[in-house]
Amino acid sequence: MESLRGYLLSTVRYGESDGILSLYVRDQGYTSCFLKGAFGSKSRSKAYLQPLMPLEVRLRDQRARGTLATALKVEPTDTNPTEWDLVDTSMLFFASDFLNQILRQEPYHSKVFTAIGEFHDALKEKSRSAHLGLMYQMLELQGLSPLTGPAAFLNPQEGTYQDTPVHPLLSRELSLLWKEMAAAKNPLRHLVASGQRAAFLDSLILYFSFHYPGFKTPASLAVLKELFE
Repeated sequence: MESLRGYLLSTVRYGESDGILSLYVRDQGYTSCFLKGAFGSKSRSKAYLQPLMPLEVRLRDQRARGTLATALKVEPTDTNPTEWDLVDTSMLFFASDFLNQILRQEPYHSKVFTAIGEFHDALKEKSRSAHLGLMYQMLELQGLSPLTGPAAFLNPQEGTYQDTPVHPLLSRELSLLWKEMAAAKNPLRHLVASGQRAAFLDSLILYFSFHYPGFKTPASLAVLKELFE
């Protein structure tokens, strides 16, 4: 059997009880596999199919060309799983929705894999801005973060700063927050004030919509916003 270790990004029900899992795994990147009986009443794996759950997946070592790999066993790699509260869970759902979109076509990047683990660690420490740092770090790792300059206002479409505002969302204050995030040693550890989080999140969504063709606002965003508000 082939064994993969990574983070679960999405689970799609197939038929009555089977499932298709998409993960970001070490050394390979975005990978999908078929899990028979994933949602069955006797499935032991069902409890592990949570967003961004760190998993070990054992695959059948042979498959026909062009077909989906079959998972024979799915187990959590964390022997002491964290008990997430409602806000943590909503942040995990949002992060997995977001990553499932932007990592599909990207080659494996070890720093992306590490960032997902650091996001987990930040959530355990109850950071309520970890999802914002994760989004910004993905821009940095993929070479899409804005070019910082002396001007005051971020142009989200061009990824540069200029002297006059371009978009009503990108005020002087919020543009400064983007610069602070760029200067942070680790964006995932950079704390964003509670009064700025919603606007900063909206500006990140806007920026991704300009720089990722076909990017859609994650469906889980509405739940996350409702909990924070």
